[in-house]
Amino acid sequence: MQTRAERLAEAVERGRRYLRAGADCVYPILASEPGDIRVLAGEIDGPINVLFRPGVPSLAELGALGVARVSFGHGLHAAAQAYLGTMLDAIKSGRSPYEVPTG
Repeated sequence: MQTRAERLAEAVERGRRYLRAGADCVYPILASEPGDIRVLAGEIDGPINVLFRPGVPSLAELGALGVARVSFGHGLHAAAQAYLGTMLDAIKSGRSPYEVPTG
């Protein structure tokens, strides 16, 4: 079983190979720890993209760590769907959908 350091070194090398093969950006999908993100951004020698989700550093922190791009994946869609559900529930119960608390 690989250590965390070995997995990180492997991710750096894989990212470098992606860039050499013509990728515009490297997407280490599971990167969430600030130290790991800093290493990836500093050692891959190209832009990296991080998936923003609970537990990931803030957008400002990601920028300070060297992240070039942030993706939100399904998170924005899921949030919009959940809010739509609360609006539809309000309509169903005869209330204004525009007075639904935003959470």
